[in-house]
Amino acid sequence: MPHPRPVIVISDAQALGDDGAALALLFASRRFSPVTLVASSGNVWADEAYANLKNLVARFGLRDVTILKGLSPEKNRARLGYFETTHRSDVRFAGALRMAPPKSNPAEDDAAIANLIVAIEGAENPEIILLAPATILSAALAQRPDLSIGRV
Repeated sequence: MPHPRPVIVISDAQALGDDGAALALLFASRRFSPVTLVASSGNVWADEAYANLKNLVARFGLRDVTILKGLSPEKNRARLGYFETTHRSDVRFAGALRMAPPKSNPAEDDAAIANLIVAIEGAENPEIILLAPATILSAALAQRPDLSIGRV
C-alpha cells in the first residue's frame, strides 16, 4: 500500500447525507493521513456541520481525525444575498442559506481561517477535497497566497 497522504476535507455534512458516504469511503480507504475535516456552511450552517462531523468521526471510532470549525454566515454574505434576492425558477436548493442564520462572530471567523492555514502548513502539500463551498479556503488563500497545496 502506498504511503498515506495528508488530506483536508471541507464538508457541509448533514446528519445523513452524501458527505457522510464520501467520508466513510475516505476513512475506509486508509490512503490519507492525517485527515483534517473543516465544517463549512452549505447544506447546513457550519455549526451544525461541525456537530455532524464530530458525530460521524465518533461513529467510526476514529481518534486521529482533526475537526475544525468553519466560518459564520457573515462570511457567506455574497452567496446569501444571491439566494435572498434571486427570482430565478431554476434555483431550487439553497441549503443553509434558506434557513435563519445563526449569529456571526468575526473573532471566531479569524480563528477558523488561522486554524485552516496552520492545518495546511502542517500537512505539507495536502490534498484538499471539497464537499462544500470553499469560502474558508478562499479566505485562507487571500491571506496567504503562498500556501502550498498539493491538489484540490
